[in-house]
Amino acid sequence: GAAPFGHTVEWTLNRYRHFDHEENARWVLTGDSRGYDLEITQMYYEPNLFYRKFIRNQEFQKRYQLDPELILAYIKGTGKGQIIAGRGMDLDNIDGVYRMNLYMGIPYEKEVPVRLVQALCWYQDNLLIPEKDLPLIQDWLDARYRAYDLFIYDEQYIAFEYMLSKVVETYAQELVLGKKTKIEPSLWVLTDTRFIQSLYSEESTKQLAKRILLLDFYDVIGIYVSEKLELPSLLTNATELEQVESSLKEYLENHFGGDYANIHFSVAIHRTTDFRKRFRQISINVKTDSGHISGRTFSADKNYV
Repeated sequence: GAAPFGHTVEWTLNRYRHFDHEENARWVLTGDSRGYDLEITQMYYEPNLFYRKFIRNQEFQKRYQLDPELILAYIKGTGKGQIIAGRGMDLDNIDGVYRMNLYMGIPYEKEVPVRLVQALCWYQDNLLIPEKDLPLIQDWLDARYRAYDLFIYDEQYIAFEYMLSKVVETYAQELVLGKKTKIEPSLWVLTDTRFIQSLYSEESTKQLAKRILLLDFYDVIGIYVSEKLELPSLLTNATELEQVESSLKEYLENHFGGDYANIHFSVAIHRTTDFRKRFRQISINVKTDSGHISGRTFSADKNYV
């Protein structure tokens, strides 16, 4: 399973406690932690393991006749697991990209994702597609760009992501410091809304959680995009980040004068990533009408912050 709001919450928690879903999955399925200190039962924001004893006793394999290594391959995207969770294009992100287009009202030909999936097959450790169906891959790349470009760089989404990360950060800090007592049910079984509602019941996160629930997001001054990934790395340093935020606040006060004279406000900088979201390289086997098969590459990976 995944935490509420998917990776956003998971990544924020990971700043305070190491979490790797692949390592956890191995432990869940086989009992092998491979030196990884999980302590899952002690930290309630880790996954609930209802069948821990059941799996450890090998009853899982006996009852379902499933090889744990095969399941792990699908989770990690290795071998034939790339069909489900590959680095380039897979069934999961074909589905995800077109669903994002659907939910955001971006028009597309509804039969394209079905035709694309039906055109793909497995050949020598990679997906294979007939040459005549290559336009379907370009359609998927275009749909991916449209979806991520629309919401990653949307002002409201930027503000929401920042507010969510801050409220979860406060939550995580109190968990690690022992200031917060265990709350049931576990984080891992809460819906997005129920998670924010639970944070609304906590004094330290009440105000920010309330604004998220009311969709009362912060105002965005500007969005800056850079391919120089090392350039904004200073923003990961808390002290330097505070200095930049303080300088920006001072600039706004001086530059706009009376407009800000009687307003109490704060300024925050949110660093987010566009790693292989809008631009993703696809390497795939292509079969011509004559039966010749060769590998081809489409697009290119690009990373932005």
